Amino acid sequence: MRGPATPTDFALAVCLGVFCLGACQESGSKDDAENFELGEVRVPGRSAGVPVTIENPYLGDPFAAVTIVAFSSFSCEPCQRASQSIAAIREKYGDDVVRVVWKNFPPTALEKRAANDAAMAAFAVGGNEAFWKFHETAFTNPKAQNDGSFKKWAAEAGLDVEAFQMQRLDSGPRAQVDFDIELAKRLGAVSAPHFYVNGYSLTGVPPMQKWHEVIDREIRAVDMLKHTSTPPHDYYRFRVGENYHRPGPKMPPQYMRRRLDTETVWHLPLAADDPIRGSSDALVTIVEFGDFQCPHTRKAAGTLKQLTDNFGDRIRIVWKDNPLSIHDSARAAAVLGRMAFEDTGNDRFWKAHDAMLDSEQLDARALERVAESVGLDWGQVQERIDQEAFAAKLTANKQLARQYQSPGTPAFFINGRRLPGDQPIERFQDIVAAEVGRAQKARREGVEPARLYETLVEKGKKP
Repeated sequence: MRGPATPTDFALAVCLGVFCLGACQESGSKDDAENFELGEVRVPGRSAGVPVTIENPYLGDPFAAVTIVAFSSFSCEPCQRASQSIAAIREKYGDDVVRVVWKNFPPTALEKRAANDAAMAAFAVGGNEAFWKFHETAFTNPKAQNDGSFKKWAAEAGLDVEAFQMQRLDSGPRAQVDFDIELAKRLGAVSAPHFYVNGYSLTGVPPMQKWHEVIDREIRAVDMLKHTSTPPHDYYRFRVGENYHRPGPKMPPQYMRRRLDTETVWHLPLAADDPIRGSSDALVTIVEFGDFQCPHTRKAAGTLKQLTDNFGDRIRIVWKDNPLSIHDSARAAAVLGRMAFEDTGNDRFWKAHDAMLDSEQLDARALERVAESVGLDWGQVQERIDQEAFAAKLTANKQLARQYQSPGTPAFFINGRRLPGDQPIERFQDIVAAEVGRAQKARREGVEPARLYETLVEKGKKP
């Protein structure tokens, strides 16, 4: 197991999580700014319901699947026992799976919070490594928490004792402890230790079976997120949004627990110029908001092919462009696709569609090859790209995707039932099979094939 991440490791991890790992979701949002600001490294999760910031000591990978936020106190006997549980968890799962974040929650009496103040002074001088050495020693020696011991422990952690003492006199470490205490109260914690596992609240010293149950569930949930357009630096915030319940006698609707809803039928309109692959008599219509340069869209194309092989002419695919700004060739690819459709309709569009999604690197040279393969003049394609052709259509699709809560790619609506991301084929098959039955029932009741999709979604949810 590796030790605490260094500042260099952490800065690199933030770069990899925010900028280098291409995820199919728009960049430049306020949320991204809260995760990273130029000149200041911030821990992913700053804007989550249970926030994590660079001011918090931590162990593990900043982008680990599971984050345990520990509100704790060095003067608390249950906290000492809980620290042993955390050590066992790190040993079992490893630092690449579980990140531990420390927040202070001591009693307010000065003698009871002295070790927390001293630990934060150690953190201010020596960072993560010094803090966790001090942390281990403090919990190992609960009855020796006094000024003389603090100086000794600081020296054992490799700190300059004079600098450590200066930090103890400084207001910064004490202010951080005060901030953590107030945050714990606002989040609903009553006493230490109190833990939030990706936002899920655990109090006291839970049995190891409970820890494993919660952590294993969160690992599975994050594995599901990897099949969506959610970028890695947002996994923690998304899971906190699912798990954390803000305290209070009445829970506002926006804080109620949310799950992936694939049951609601949305009234998603089709346009006359949407490319369609499949029979006009199909029982199931799968509408895809896609981006030709999105790796998740590319991966999902294989799933759609399998579905077509399995269900035959009972399904049809409808394409809606949603080129994301994070992909430099996405809009040009969308223009090429629209030109193919404009020229001869569905057949040429889908040939271009397949060729672009088969291209590992969709740069100008790849687009030129695609254009030539479908009989388009590359010079004319370039001219239309420069003219920002089809801007109204592409903008309308992008706005439609956002209105239907699907800003990332790919996003699917199966007879109106929303399924975001390149999900496992089993999830598609379950929904498609159910929709085949619903459509067959509508046909038996006299709905004509030309009206089937509109009938199935007409009472659906609207933005």
